[in-house]
Amino acid sequence: MTFDNHIIVCPIEHSSAHEIKDKTVVLKTSSLDNVSIAVEKFKNNNNIIHAVLFVPDKPLSEFNFDIALPNCKIVCFASKLGEYSILRKQFPYIHKNKILFFFEPNSEESFLSVKLLSTLNIAVGFKLNSKDILWQDLLDICFHTLYSKASHYIFEPINYLISDFKKEGTIHIESSYFDNFRRYLHLSDTTMQLALTQDDLKNKNFIADGFESLLLKETETVYEKKIAEWHAVFIENKPCATCVAWRLCNGSFLSYCDKGMSEPVAFFSEILEAIQSKNNRVGEISI
Repeated sequence: MTFDNHIIVCPIEHSSAHEIKDKTVVLKTSSLDNVSIAVEKFKNNNNIIHAVLFVPDKPLSEFNFDIALPNCKIVCFASKLGEYSILRKQFPYIHKNKILFFFEPNSEESFLSVKLLSTLNIAVGFKLNSKDILWQDLLDICFHTLYSKASHYIFEPINYLISDFKKEGTIHIESSYFDNFRRYLHLSDTTMQLALTQDDLKNKNFIADGFESLLLKETETVYEKKIAEWHAVFIENKPCATCVAWRLCNGSFLSYCDKGMSEPVAFFSEILEAIQSKNNRVGEISI
């Protein structure tokens, strides 16, 4: 079936979480307390744990990372570091638990946070589904992580592009932060409704009302229309039809081009060229 291989992004605190069985899941939580217990409960329902997604509602310095966490991929959508003098004491535990921190590339504070954590070899990245992206700053820091000889973590999505690079076809960098609708579905915090993207979830634009609804022809038709949206780019001869950055952006930033804004085109074009030139010399990049 259409959705058999999709991964479900599911809130740990969901009241009906115990009903989820035989799925591959990303467990989303606002607290790392008792995550290990929740993981075991989901495993007992024959679910496969793809990752844990930590979405804190406070600065990172207000959390304790010196806790037992499950042996799986752990990703954090961070907003602020908080008090550095407090957070620095947590760095050994963050390293130990191999947590990957994503920030939104729309403020000077976010760029400073990523630079700082990267130099400490802490896994970091930027979510490109953010609003008000500072494209030139993002391009500058991406080139820095690609060409700097100093020891640092090559952050996402650059690391994802290097590891998943292919010479032909599209590359869905949004998979690195669980927002590729071809691979992930997002469960509502309060109901069993499912959305295709993080924005759809936020805007309550649901594709299905429960897992059973995924089997309906109507749901499959909506999904197929979503998959085919890119066809309109070529039929209507939009700028994306001849854009060299298409392989990376997949039309996700068409609204910028419609407004005459070329920043995403410049960013993805230059990053693609840099990755292609580095592809055969990955070993030269300092990690």
